[in-house]
This record gives sequence, structure tokens and C-alpha cells, in this order.
Amino acid sequence: MAVVEQDPQKQLEWEARQRPRAGIAAVVAVLAMLGGLIGTVQLGKEVPNPSGIETLQRALKPGPVDQLPSLQIPALQYLVDHQAAWLALGALGMLGAIAGGWSMGFLAVATRARRPELRRWVVYLPIVGGVLAGLAFFMREVAQLIHANDVLDGPRTVADATKIGGVLIFASALGFFGQLATAGGYVLVSLHAMRAGLLTRLLGYVGIVVGVGTVVGIFPQAASLVAIIEVFWLACLGLIFLRLWPGGEFPAWRTGNAEPWPVSPRAARGGAVQPAPAPAPALPREPQVRRKRKKRH
Repeated sequence: MAVVEQDPQKQLEWEARQRPRAGIAAVVAVLAMLGGLIGTVQLGKEVPNPSGIETLQRALKPGPVDQLPSLQIPALQYLVDHQAAWLALGALGMLGAIAGGWSMGFLAVATRARRPELRRWVVYLPIVGGVLAGLAFFMREVAQLIHANDVLDGPRTVADATKIGGVLIFASALGFFGQLATAGGYVLVSLHAMRAGLLTRLLGYVGIVVGVGTVVGIFPQAASLVAIIEVFWLACLGLIFLRLWPGGEFPAWRTGNAEPWPVSPRAARGGAVQPAPAPAPALPREPQVRRKRKKRH
């Protein structure tokens, strides 16, 4: 995906060819992310969890616990028994991240054609970030399955269950850089697209929130909320790209030029804001002549 020449007509012709593909990519990303969220919740409810009391009792026992049987064996066994489902979730996560990055890349190209202030390298941030995050998502599922099989095939001790493999470390590093690139792309592209008139102010701010939340989403407590907001935002992008936005197409998409949103409702109706009239200068007061009262004899 490359930036075309700075000609509004050629830009509109290029966008007319690419917009349906970008819209389909956004829809695919929404469906994949929704499927991944629902599948993760359904599978996660059935994962066996060790008892907290049993874990505490084991921790209070004297001596090392590394060679004791791991309490994670039931959870690892459940993971292996449902490995096809977990791999499918990994594939959905990879598809959603790559499709979302592609749709964001199209928005970045359209934005830069209207606002040259957006640097060229920013156009590639969401695409690269989506690919890295997608590969990391799938590799993380594969690494967890490899780890579970290795533990179940071995002595099943605590030491084996807590060992972190090299594939998982690589996938985590890949995902970290992918999230950073995605976050930067979302924030910068959403900000400039809003200023160019390709997104409403609300959608621009939501895109910025998604970008910031992508970094915050490293923490599991915030990941689900960020994913839900991202699904909503990508759904809005899909409607815009496919020309299905309820309010009609924005002017910037029709003209090929930047069409900033008006500052106030009066400016949106075309009325100029008149300055307040200056107060009239105060007239000098005439001096009062005091009359002398005649003395009465």
C-alpha cells in the first residue's frame, strides 16, 4: 500500500478501488475479534483452577516444592484436550489483527493525501503493528500448547510447569513491539484523520483511546475492555469505507481535500460570528451652574 500522487482526482479514483477492500478488511477484523472474545470466554470458563487453600498449604510446607507434582496439570491437560479450539482462537486473533492493521493503513494513506503533515513512515505503523501482533498472538497459543505437551510428557513437577520456553519468550517480545507500533499508528492516524475531516471528532478521539489502550492492554484486566472498544471503532470504519455511514459521506471523502470540521454550530450553518459592538463613549456631563439665592431683608 503506497501513497499516490498529490492529485485529488487521482486520489479519489485510487480510493474508489481500495475502499471496498478496506471496508471488507474492517468487517473481517470485527468478526474475527468478536469470535475470539466469545471463544476465549467460553473456553476459559471450563479451565480447571487449583484450589487456593491447597496452594497455600503447599507453600507453608518445609522444604523445596520444585519436585512436587504441579497443581497446573489439570489445566494443562484441558489445554491439550482442546488444542484444536485454542489454535482456532489463535488463528482468529492473527486474522483480526492483520485485517485491522490493513484497514488502518488505508485510512492512513487517505489521511496523508489530505494532510501532508502526517509523516510517510506513520502510514506503515498500523500495518506492521498488525502483522507483528497477529503473528505473536498465534505463536503464543502454539507455544502454550508445546509447553503443555512437554510438561505432560515429563515428570509433571512444579519446576517443569513453571519453565518458560524460548518460543513463548519470542512471541511475547514480538507482541510487545507489535502493540507499540499499533498504538502509535492508531493515535497518530486517528488524530490527523479527524483534523482532515475523514473521521468525526468522536471517532477520532475513540481511535486515540484505542491506541493508548493497546499499550495499557498489556495488562489482562484492561485487555478485554480495550478489545471491545476496538471492535466498535473498526465497525464504524467499515461503515465509513463501505459508504454505509448513517449520516452520509463526509465532505473530505467526496472532495479529496482536507475538510476540517467547523468549530461551532453557527459556523457549521455558514453564519459568521460577529464581534460584539464596542460600548458607546460616555458623553461629558455639562457643569451645573449654581444660582445664588437672593438674601431676604
